[in-house]
Amino acid sequence: MKNFLVLVGFIGFTALAFGQTVPRYVLVEHFTNTWCPICASRNPALNDLMEKYAQNVHRVSIHPPYPYSGCPLYQFNKIENQDRANYYNIFGSPSVVLNGGNTLGGTPLVSEEILKKEIQKTSPLAVVVTESNKVVTVTLKPNGSINGSLRLMVLLAERNLRFTASNGELDHHDVMRKFLTLVTGQEITIPDAKEQKFTFTYTDQNGWKPEEMYALAFVQNASTHEVINSGTRFDALTTPLKAAIPTQSLKIYPSIASDLVYMDLPTHTPAGWDIINAQGQIMLKGVTSGQKIHSIYIGALPHGLYWLKLNSESTPYTARFIKR
Repeated sequence: MKNFLVLVGFIGFTALAFGQTVPRYVLVEHFTNTWCPICASRNPALNDLMEKYAQNVHRVSIHPPYPYSGCPLYQFNKIENQDRANYYNIFGSPSVVLNGGNTLGGTPLVSEEILKKEIQKTSPLAVVVTESNKVVTVTLKPNGSINGSLRLMVLLAERNLRFTASNGELDHHDVMRKFLTLVTGQEITIPDAKEQKFTFTYTDQNGWKPEEMYALAFVQNASTHEVINSGTRFDALTTPLKAAIPTQSLKIYPSIASDLVYMDLPTHTPAGWDIINAQGQIMLKGVTSGQKIHSIYIGALPHGLYWLKLNSESTPYTARFIKR
């Protein structure tokens, strides 16, 4: 199902040039608190769901002072954590908002069925993010005019933050650290199909792991709260390989990996493979052994998004993964 969704995403993106729509990434705003025992019991299922659909969602964790103001991630940035919770009138954790819609909770916090429905939706806007040397460039690519009271939101998140919290949680994912725009966003208009670029700079702060920091950008209607679309540098939309993705998808797991990835090969015939970064550079290459499952060590790769290309005799196969 995941491979099908990635293919659908590519088809939608290539159609943008012809005046159609692109896939809308699901923006998951996760309101949680490191002193909250209920959060510790419900967050793992959400984490599993986010990893399963990592190629289709963007998640940011917000830490309001509910139910405990002693949460250190709230304390790190009190104003913006509080303001984002106030924006949705959230007064309890854990809670989840998908694409600016209704607040969700309970067990599970988000059902797979609801998430799948959101994944199928499209957008008239692509949000493309690139980063280099603490400079973030956000490019908005609309297919026409978009009405409404629009705001561009850009924030910095820490992808993986590891510490033992008071509620027992060890791993904290996609933690909001700082907004590069105002927390209420930057007013924009999209009167036509012309691209718009916005540039932001930042410096690292004490307590951040620079190698884990990344920018998340999204366009939101301030009146309805609807998120039009979102983007990060990890997205397939930002890679120069997008025009070369073949129709054959390669089974690869896990989609987010630290040391090893595994290919479930479509053929037992030995074939060459390449791992290509988001700039189109070949970072690793090799040949499969002819076994059904082939493993590749990726521990030496820098963090980021990569394509794994299997060079079969007919159509090449590809898959993408994130090295964390």
